[in-house]
Amino acid sequence: MEKVLGLFKELLQFFKNYGDSRITPQYKSLQGAIEYLESDALEEDKVDCIKACFRSLYPPREGLSEFYVFNKDADRMNEINSELERIKSELGRAVAEVLDQ
Repeated sequence: MEKVLGLFKELLQFFKNYGDSRITPQYKSLQGAIEYLESDALEEDKVDCIKACFRSLYPPREGLSEFYVFNKDADRMNEINSELERIKSELGRAVAEVLDQ
């Protein structure tokens, strides 16, 4: 669960650095989830929170699945988007581990 929390924080910081209004719902969802996961809530409720937040990152349109950072410097753009892909990949694995427990 700590791994998911850390990745949620990392993704939130990524959104702060590179996000725009298209990602606002996901940004707010991450903020709420982070606060909840840092609270004294029951572990099973935290698992439900993780599941709900992760789902909210991938709505049918927009969201994280269609989020891409554009930059006029192609190398920098590739670097930024590679970092996003790393976070998404690690987060997917971490969430799966929590849900499988």
